[in-house]
Amino acid sequence: MQALPIALSGAGTFAIVPAVAGTRIAVYRILIRAGAAMNIAILDGTTSLTGSMELANADEWQSDSEAYPLFEGSIGNPINVSKTTTSPIAGRVWFE
Repeated sequence: MQALPIALSGAGTFAIVPAVAGTRIAVYRILIRAGAAMNIAILDGTTSLTGSMELANADEWQSDSEAYPLFEGSIGNPINVSKTTTSPIAGRVWFE
């Protein structure tokens, strides 16, 4: 399993696991801490995997599954996070 840090500011959509040609990304764990109240969503490229999730100031969202992926992207797509404010988020994502 691989892991990458999440450290983003600015509103918009950002890759948290970059695309790899010919590969399907599977996310097993994720931890996100919000620097302010905001909505976030996890996406497969541009397709929503979670819908919008509201986080309060300094709120933390974490989920993990050792046996099965939480999310699976389409072949060749990145796993993205979309956020509604310019306030930062930080965390980590574990994937294969």
